[in-house]
Amino acid sequence: MQRPVLPSWLVAGFVTAAIGLGPVAQSSAGARIGNWFRGIGETGRAVAIVVFALAMWGAVFALEPSLSALSSAVAGAVAALALYTILFVILSGSIEGWTTPLDGS
Repeated sequence: MQRPVLPSWLVAGFVTAAIGLGPVAQSSAGARIGNWFRGIGETGRAVAIVVFALAMWGAVFALEPSLSALSSAVAGAVAALALYTILFVILSGSIEGWTTPLDGS
């Protein structure tokens, strides 16, 4: 069963993700969260991601949002992330800085 894309929710998801990836990530609060997330290690990050996913899953069941609205908002957020990644690579000319401990940095 296909669900219609709701343009208003698509835009809302895109704008929310773009704000999170841009101004919020560059704020002092965003820097603190980023430092904390990097500081908890790989296992801690995996646990944090699983806890977040479970919280979102629980919220979907508790709040019962429209699946068309939810999928449209998620699609907008994914589009913002894709655009952010593409623009980052184009403007920086590389993916330098995207390293892992295995890279030796």
